[in-house]
Amino acid sequence: MLISDFVEKSLKSLREVACGQSIKEIICLGIGRVSDCSIAKHQLAFISIIKKDLNIPSAKFYDPVLLSSDKDILEKLDFSVLSENKEGKYQADQTTLFYLPHCPKQITNNLLFANWKPDYLNNLILICNSFQTIIESTPERLLRPNAHFLLEINPFVTEIELENCYRFKDIFNDFSIHTFGAEKLKPLPSDFWDNQEEPNY
Repeated sequence: MLISDFVEKSLKSLREVACGQSIKEIICLGIGRVSDCSIAKHQLAFISIIKKDLNIPSAKFYDPVLLSSDKDILEKLDFSVLSENKEGKYQADQTTLFYLPHCPKQITNNLLFANWKPDYLNNLILICNSFQTIIESTPERLLRPNAHFLLEINPFVTEIELENCYRFKDIFNDFSIHTFGAEKLKPLPSDFWDNQEEPNY
């Protein structure tokens, strides 16, 4: 994986996005069973490479399917395993890379809700399924109840596609890096941020 074009191009994009700022941690949600799922093992290897290359101090994982054997593997690799299921509602009070490999759009929507202020959104670097693809492939009447915050923020997101050039095409397909720059968010009126109810699915 280290010598793959996919990793080389992805790291180049991440370095450009970070633009010299220090990413404080990685939070990965929904990686799957790393003890026996080959896709999860590739995802874990990719996170390990990102952590080392960008010198990120910590990586934390949560997935309700993790067994004790999965947790043992993660902890032996010097990662942390979170115990509480926050359903994606993590607040980014520091620069944080959220890695959500093929998670349901409701998890992404919850993450956006939890950070629905310019200062918090500006701390997010989000690797997940492409916002643009989700919006183009799903009617708004179906997206509105399940991904309201994703719909609202999409015009102000900077999205960088991660080219799916890895040798296995079903692991990193449809991934993009999403950032929420202050220069796009600060000019928005206060009512854009006010009175946003917590999602209920």
